[in-house]
Amino acid sequence: MAAGGGEEEGGVGELSDELRARIEVEVGKWNANINKKNIGDAGAVYVAEKLRGTTVVEELALYGCGIGAVGARALVASLGEHNATLRLLNLGRNKSIGDAGAQAMAEMVKKNTTLEKLGLYGCGVGPRGARALGEALQENDSLKEIYLGANDLGGEGAEALAEALRWNESLKELYLSDCELTDVGASALLSALRESNSTLTRLNLGENDIKNYDEIIAPIEALLDENYAVRPALAERRARCLLFCCLKLAPSAHEHVVPSVGAVPVPVMQYAVEHAGEMHVAKRFEVGNEIAGQSSSGVRSRSASFARRRR
Repeated sequence: MAAGGGEEEGGVGELSDELRARIEVEVGKWNANINKKNIGDAGAVYVAEKLRGTTVVEELALYGCGIGAVGARALVASLGEHNATLRLLNLGRNKSIGDAGAQAMAEMVKKNTTLEKLGLYGCGVGPRGARALGEALQENDSLKEIYLGANDLGGEGAEALAEALRWNESLKELYLSDCELTDVGASALLSALRESNSTLTRLNLGENDIKNYDEIIAPIEALLDENYAVRPALAERRARCLLFCCLKLAPSAHEHVVPSVGAVPVPVMQYAVEHAGEMHVAKRFEVGNEIAGQSSSGVRSRSASFARRRR
């Protein structure tokens, strides 16, 4: 696979009426699926225009659509600050996106606060693109999953992403299969997990030239398991912290608080759950059953704000 490509090749081109109509239909849905339609950069530009005027789309799939750096930049311009609804963006198998497109995506990652899943599988991304994405991840607190498999990231790319893991507090899944990684790059990822990351719970390193299982892969697996296991305890800690703040307003969880002058009194726990996002007791809350201390099967805390192990 080629790394670092994706430069413009003679402009955006034309978009057929059929593809234009298909895009209009899909962008009217919450899960827009335009996979494997050869819309090219012209189609990506048109999709970007439509995204500016909608709050419907939560998932956008553009897998294998012949999109390059021009199209990636158009999408970035739309999603960076103008879109607050998109949760998933899949641009996998658009081989011409390259480093130029990945660098544009990195700027979007810095600004967008709602995107949770980003797919760049097999997009011709090399070390420069990985470095840009790594720097962006240090500033982002919404992305939970990023798919970078089948890109020639190499050791330099792995080290850039490892540095991101030292600071990022939201990423839970990182996919780096078939990325030309060796023991050196994997060791950098291991160091980040060992020294300062407590949020990542899945790291795919398959189909790479990593040879030292006992000293690299096994410790990585153990640290990922540790991160996963610690999440319920952290949810309980956050719930207690939030309740403590509310108890400053009421002496017990069974009593009531008055949120504002003239407002109807509400139970303190109800107030804690409903207003968790407004309480400045942590960087970020996503209220769920566990925040209220009411864990149920299949429900796990999704908040990624807690004290990390320091270096």
